[in-house]
Amino acid sequence: MEQLYGFGYTHKWPKVEHFSPGCACGVNSIGEVFVDPCCHVNEKSVRMVLNCFKCNKELESSTPLDNNQPYAGTTFISHGQYGSTVWDPPNPMSRYWLEINICDDCLVENRIQVLRGIFIPTGHNEYQPWDPEEEN
Repeated sequence: MEQLYGFGYTHKWPKVEHFSPGCACGVNSIGEVFVDPCCHVNEKSVRMVLNCFKCNKELESSTPLDNNQPYAGTTFISHGQYGSTVWDPPNPMSRYWLEINICDDCLVENRIQVLRGIFIPTGHNEYQPWDPEEEN
């Protein structure tokens, strides 16, 4: 099953499905299919929930909108990372971001690798080891 990751994401499909009248989807000049998930919320050909980044488990949607809101998983978003050699867009106000999902099992199993940040409005943020037992 092909996966599409967000509103207006462009992805090469092996075959182009038909588009309904009034649909915002189409094919660009180099054969990439541009999909507006608002048109295809209930169709099997558009899957908006990513698999787990660590174990590749298929995650179900937690909402009827099917917009990468995984059930039994967490979505992590990055607008860029200073120091990354692959994801550091020059404009911090860019309209692009990366998303990955981690299933709850992998998150708990690898909790030693997870930091829990605490926002401090008057100073530097604080970090501590994450303990999933404290969150419930």
